[in-house]
This record gives sequence, C-alpha cells and structure tokens, in this order.
Amino acid sequence: PELSNICDITCLEIMNIDSSNIIPSDWRIMAEAIAKSYSSYDGFVITHGTDTMAYSSSALHLMLRNLSKPVILTGSQVPIESPLTDAKKNILDSLKTASYGRHGVYIVFNGRIICGNKAKKMHSEAFDAFHTINGEDEGKIIQGKVCFNFPLGEPPAGDFSINTKMEEKILTIKLFPGADPDIISYASEKKIKGIVIEGYGAGGIPYRGSDFIAMTEKAVKNNILTVVATQCIYDGTDMSKYEVGVLAQKAGALAAGKMTYEAIITKMMWSLG
Repeated sequence: PELSNICDITCLEIMNIDSSNIIPSDWRIMAEAIAKSYSSYDGFVITHGTDTMAYSSSALHLMLRNLSKPVILTGSQVPIESPLTDAKKNILDSLKTASYGRHGVYIVFNGRIICGNKAKKMHSEAFDAFHTINGEDEGKIIQGKVCFNFPLGEPPAGDFSINTKMEEKILTIKLFPGADPDIISYASEKKIKGIVIEGYGAGGIPYRGSDFIAMTEKAVKNNILTVVATQCIYDGTDMSKYEVGVLAQKAGALAAGKMTYEAIITKMMWSLG
C-alpha cells in the first residue's frame, strides 16, 4: 500500500534465476526489455540478486546509450517472505528514487543511491551490502525522502539507443607470489581477447622469478588487450609510482585507474564487443 501514492507500476518478469547464474546474454535481455518499453515509462526498477548486481549495473551503464531516464537495480540480503527482510524497504526506496526522475543507472540499497559503475558488494550478509568505491554515494534516502548529493546534470542530447555486443573471451589473472606467468601463453593459445591482471598495490607486476612483464609484452604484441588492476579495494592503480608498474606500462599494459573490478570486466567486454 505504501506504493499507491508514489507511481503507477507495471511488472514484467523477464527471467527468474539465481544471480550467480547471470551471464552476459542476460544483460542483453535486460537492456532490450528497457529499450522496448522506453517511450512508455518514466523510469525502470530491476529487482536482482545481490551476488552479481554490481556487474549488471555496470554493464547496463554501458549498454544503455544516451539514457535520459532512471534505471534502478535493487534486491535484498534476506528473502522477501521473511519478517526480517530488507526487500520491502529497498523496493520502496528504489521506486521513490526512480520517481525522482534523475537519469542514469543506479543501485539503491539500504538507503544508499550508488552510481551503477562504481558499486561493489562489500558484505555477504549485512544489510549495508553495497558501497561506492573511490567516490561518494550519489545520494541517500533519509526518512523516506530522496536526497541527492550532487546537482542533476543535463540529460544527453542524442537519442536513446542500446549497444549490447559483449566479447566474452576475457581472462582474469590474480597474482600471488610464485604465480606462473605461462598462464598468459595459455590465453594466447585459447584466443583470449582481453586480460585483466590483478597486480599488487598501485599496480605492480613482478619480473623476478616469475617474469610477468615479458609475458605481458608478448600478450600485447598478440593483440590481447591487457589491463592492470589492483587487488586493493580503494585508491586504484598508479603504475608510474614504482618500477614494477612502469615496466608493465612500457610493455603495453593499460592502467585500470580507480574503476571497480566489476566495471573493468564489463567495460573490457563491451569495448572489445
């Protein structure tokens, strides 16, 4: 009943799966469902499992071009049928945020409004599951009122469209002391199109014992897009700080900057697509 004074709602079930089973073609289905109904609605709320929600929000941020309406993703840590569920609050907050009319893709969760390509799930059980990484929340819902931290920017000038092509032949390599760089040779053999190397600290890639620098250079020469990220949650990569980063850049690797891991993966898939 709390929704009756907020907006008129139409519901469409496009899939019903555990979010751990989400694959890139599912993002395409979401984008196409929005595109099909785009002219008929003022905003969209997607209820989604929490485990891969940050991937989906980041993918939709890229797929939905010249978006002039709100697209909100939300879910819950506790199932909606439980008396202790957070689902009802999150859905109510999401519909209020969508009704506000602010264009863009967002995750609304536990009173936070988070830009879709800056969100990360930080807790597996706590209600405050999603945080903004390397930035501030876009806003909050305080005592039922939507409050944004930044002024509303101008909507895009171009016409809305979708671009849903995604290259799925992507490989992530998480470094650890003693890791075998031959895994990059495997990537070349399997015709991998992009590699994300999760390096140390600000983006360090080792060359002593396990020469990942030489193998990175080989991958780049084989036209494999190679991006260096960090295993740290905050502050991102700065490969100009230390020799182990400078050499990786000279080998042709790109720095991921302050993007989340989810944003790096989806942007690589989308860019290559």
